[in-house]
Amino acid sequence: MNSKFLSLFPASFRDFYKNLILIVPPLVLFLFLFLFSNLSVIINSKLFSSLSLSIWLIASLTISLVAIAFIFAGLIGLSKQAIKSKANLKDFIFYSKKFWFKNLIVIIFLLILYNLVRNAAHYGALFLGKAIGLLLNPAILLFYFIYFVGLFGLIIFFTFSNFYLIVFNLTIKNSIKRSFLLVKKEYLFVLATILLFFLVNYLIDQFSLINELASDLISYLLIPFVSLIFTRFVLFFGK
Repeated sequence: MNSKFLSLFPASFRDFYKNLILIVPPLVLFLFLFLFSNLSVIINSKLFSSLSLSIWLIASLTISLVAIAFIFAGLIGLSKQAIKSKANLKDFIFYSKKFWFKNLIVIIFLLILYNLVRNAAHYGALFLGKAIGLLLNPAILLFYFIYFVGLFGLIIFFTFSNFYLIVFNLTIKNSIKRSFLLVKKEYLFVLATILLFFLVNYLIDQFSLINELASDLISYLLIPFVSLIFTRFVLFFGK
């Protein structure tokens, strides 16, 4: 398994090099979110009542999530085709149209889980900090401890839900179940992969101190490579 795991990275890089169309979806998403966020700022400046601001907040969040679900469904589909043969624009359109709504549901599910973990860490650290009289810095450390326990003890098990959904055309329930079983079986390898991407993302964030726009572009260009690795992981280790 070690050699197979390590082969994920060079094999995914070769797939990426042979299918540069994979760059297109994250760039489109980057441009859309950039332009849409600027539009949102303009619209917010013209709204004065709390009701209208709340309605626009919900609408803008919904539009953003739909765009993310649509583009990521297509990207995962492109990754599947890139690994099997050759990806093209028709594949992106096909997978986006077929899976965007189910993918949206999975994304919402993951966001709910994430917020539950984050709130549990926040209020858990706050409650325990007050109960045992912790100072600020130890309380912050407690927050991060609970937070990372939640990430790597719960949310990590659903890492591949979107990939199972699209790669194997499963139901939402079965996609979540299969992801859980795969991570349970290959926990250390999944954890190692995610920690590696955390490290890479941290290094990119340091670059943002020099040029934020360039840092964002690098992050978005990394997305297809991550998609290829996770898709390949599911195809070869998760059947």
